[in-house]
Amino acid sequence: MGLVCGVAYSVLFVLAFPPFGLDLLALVALVPLIVASRPDRRLVRVGLGVWLGALLSWGYLHRWVWTNDVTRLGFVLMTMYLAVYPALFVVVLGRVRRGSRLALWFVAPTLWATLEFVRGHIVFHGYPWYLIGHPLADRVLISAYAPVIGAYGVSAIVAWMNTCIALAISRVAKRPRLRMAPRWIGGVGALVVVLVGGLLLHLRTGRHLLEDAKTNQSIRVAVVQTDVPQSNKMGASAEERAATMAFLLRETERASGGEPKPDVIVWPETMYPWSVGISADSVREQARLGLSALDWYMEMLSVQARAGVPIVVGSIAFDGLHIEFDDTGNVSKFEWANQYNSAFVVDDGEVKPERYDKVFLTPFGEVMPYISAWGWLEKQVTALGASGMSFDLDAGERARTLSIGTDRGTIAVATPICFEATMPAVCRRLVFDGGGRRAAVMLNLTNDGWFGNARGVRENHLLAARWRCMELGTPMVRAANTGISAGIDASGRVVRMGLDGDEPGVRGDRRAGVMTVSVAPGVRGATVYAKTGEWPMWMMSLCGVALVAASYRGKKPEEAKETDAQT
Repeated sequence: MGLVCGVAYSVLFVLAFPPFGLDLLALVALVPLIVASRPDRRLVRVGLGVWLGALLSWGYLHRWVWTNDVTRLGFVLMTMYLAVYPALFVVVLGRVRRGSRLALWFVAPTLWATLEFVRGHIVFHGYPWYLIGHPLADRVLISAYAPVIGAYGVSAIVAWMNTCIALAISRVAKRPRLRMAPRWIGGVGALVVVLVGGLLLHLRTGRHLLEDAKTNQSIRVAVVQTDVPQSNKMGASAEERAATMAFLLRETERASGGEPKPDVIVWPETMYPWSVGISADSVREQARLGLSALDWYMEMLSVQARAGVPIVVGSIAFDGLHIEFDDTGNVSKFEWANQYNSAFVVDDGEVKPERYDKVFLTPFGEVMPYISAWGWLEKQVTALGASGMSFDLDAGERARTLSIGTDRGTIAVATPICFEATMPAVCRRLVFDGGGRRAAVMLNLTNDGWFGNARGVRENHLLAARWRCMELGTPMVRAANTGISAGIDASGRVVRMGLDGDEPGVRGDRRAGVMTVSVAPGVRGATVYAKTGEWPMWMMSLCGVALVAASYRGKKPEEAKETDAQT
């Protein structure tokens, strides 16, 4: 039974997300798990079956880790770990149902939301991809709650809907001639209240967007999208680096000549081709040693000065860099105090001293959670399962915004880098400070070359980023190596996707070119979510823990009886 329910969950869950996009299946994806949680079963055995079935979904969604040769061992461990959550949900829910008479429509969504929050926000520094509410971004009666309770809260609502559907199926199966009992009236009424509330919130958001569009001039952003495979990016030859830089400069000049002229041009994450980067210490070392990369650096400054448009450049940054060569011309010493994944502003023919250093390093991509605290252990684990990868980046100390000078004045932008755009708490820190708005727009610099040719993964990265716009009432423009570059308005709607000259609807991934988009800046005060952050989810998680603890003080399993509130 557990294996069947686990496979059914996997199929429904995967089909709800891109590339399939059958988003309404998210409303029933949890039904098999709820059915499997019947308290009269051997829950550990059922949970094991669910875990085996759930391996299918999590393995498929992360197949790029294997097929793009990122880490084979890491793929296996990651899939096994993520499949634990649906299995744990079944076991814990069944246990709570044994020891408590609380209504299933309350218990199940609370436990599911708790487990998603633990996965997305706490364990291994958080992995908030593939939340059950994510596929419903375009279902405005549900996603309209995001500015109030965030994506985690929306997932709790979706889990509640799954539970109500599971209960409805159970009632219909038991009573083919269904009568409108009082509990049915209450359930339908609750659903109507949720949907009407979503409609009112959606209308309110739409009215604010319309007012902002009338009173504030849009920000025009040009993205130079590259198509550099991850293998080339990590081990490119000098010729390949020069070709990438020549393309970036050529397309920057082309983008700056558009009508109307863009307010800012954005390059993707760490797309400056040379590993020494463009921080002040790095430039001094290049000048001292006479490195050829300095010629390209000066050419970049010259192109920007001629174009007259600020450029946001993704580059590695070093503090305290020192390089030495031996007699044969090989590097004998390459030392630094700190190394960051950063975003710079190039304007007025110079690199501005202010930069944004990525504050949240990608777990298992830029840092080994917990393990990185012991350097020797990190080296052993890396050699075992991630050969060739290095975890030598430092996290930035400040959630800094960058200033972009335009003809209409200075615009403050937040620049979440890659994985940061999927982290609700990180983007909240970047855009708001104590409830006060710091940034009018988010510019997301990302390298999606990691995903290779796996279908749907780039769309899911974009999908997760859209929820940040909804939560914070702030637009975002994504500059993605290999795509999908896109413009997203403050309601989470994709207003532009793909490259200039493409037919409407073409994603433009795994190609190179320019994308130009205009977005209305976020100027209103903080959303409810921006003010409260994850506090509602912390409270719900405490409630979930309390449910589990209370279940062990309830009736013994053999004394438990099914109630009308259970499936």
